[in-house]
Amino acid sequence: IGGVLVVGISVLAALTLLPAVLGVLGQKINSWKIPGLKPVEQRLAQQSANNGFWHKLAERVSKNPILVAIPVLAFLLLLGSPFLHIRFGEPTYQILPPSEPARQGAEILDKNFPTYGKSSDIYLIIKSKDGKMTDKANAEAMYDYATSLKTKFPEVQQVTAVGQNILALPKAQVVQLLTTYGATPQLLSPQFQEFAKQIVKGDTATLKVLTSIEYSSQAANDFVKAFRAYQPATLSVAVGGEQPGLQDFVDVLFADFPIAILVVVVVTYIVLFLMFQSVILPIKAVIMTGLSLSASYGAMVWIFQDGNLLNIIGGQNLGYVEATLPVLLFAILFGLSMDYEVFMLSRIKETYDETGDNRKAVAIGLERTGGVITSAALLMVVVAGAFVSADIVVVKAIGLGMALAVALDATIVRALLVPATMELLGKANWWAPRFVTRWMPKFSVE
Repeated sequence: IGGVLVVGISVLAALTLLPAVLGVLGQKINSWKIPGLKPVEQRLAQQSANNGFWHKLAERVSKNPILVAIPVLAFLLLLGSPFLHIRFGEPTYQILPPSEPARQGAEILDKNFPTYGKSSDIYLIIKSKDGKMTDKANAEAMYDYATSLKTKFPEVQQVTAVGQNILALPKAQVVQLLTTYGATPQLLSPQFQEFAKQIVKGDTATLKVLTSIEYSSQAANDFVKAFRAYQPATLSVAVGGEQPGLQDFVDVLFADFPIAILVVVVVTYIVLFLMFQSVILPIKAVIMTGLSLSASYGAMVWIFQDGNLLNIIGGQNLGYVEATLPVLLFAILFGLSMDYEVFMLSRIKETYDETGDNRKAVAIGLERTGGVITSAALLMVVVAGAFVSADIVVVKAIGLGMALAVALDATIVRALLVPATMELLGKANWWAPRFVTRWMPKFSVE
């Protein structure tokens, strides 16, 4: 919602307030000179003459498109490859700087109580499929299930009920306690009544499983999956706790994430298809954006999960990537990257409509937009790069991911890979079926 509001207000201001301010200032907008920068008139004349840096770069790329495209594509795929072994987690005290008292306190507990904050305790809600949990058959089935956990899963240390390790109690004693509570609770002492009351109610019982699995580890994820798959015949067991909760959160988040990606990609394709009246250009635009994103994701995994370069940028090796980061970065970076693509393609399309020359259109389009895209990207890199100096590791990751993706997108993707692929595709860039273009609205890019 915040992103939508910012973009909406920015567009509104750009279409109303900005023209009004420029109208008031008039030629005074160019009054002050910036040392080392050519005057506006001279730069515009250079663009019109098509002899600037970006035009020359596009021409060089167009002469050897394969020699440019293959190394650039290989480099981007290499950067993105660490994403293939990404592991998600939730932030712990390790994301805080070492000077924070909260982290220091957690480290003291961690040092003196080795299992504190590391074990993946499991909470069980056990429901009978027939009758109450205080029925003898269900009570026996619950005890048998609890004792079998220790045998089936070496990671299980204790199965407790209200702090009492029921694995240390005889089966007969536990069954008698529960059945007596269900039939004639007055025969039990108040202490045992309270004990049974906290274990069972109607057809439901609750137990806690203490494990030796380290929280937020891959072993913990595998353990939870196997644990949930192990179900007794006459009972239904729901598994909860911090580690199962984390796994459920990630599963739900990334079950919906592909739907969000699909919606964004489809809407983007339709808009670009109508704008450029081409089947190929929108596909290419989405692929280019995807390459920039994957490179950013891969770098994030390589640094913050695998622990590389942290001695330079600072921060703790988490061993995982915070689960929401890929979603947030996609939402921000896809829009930014597509902005740059539209800037560039709109000028290319404009020239192509005038000349019908694909190579010339790419060179002029890059010349007209290269400076704008580079300036916009530089601003974004500076803002996002400032986040890297933050003490919180998650904030560092967001800043680095954004800065890297924008820098790659505005340099090697837009300046090298896009011109190379458009040269290789040639007139295919502008192809669309006639039966489709007949009903499409006819309008210029402007």
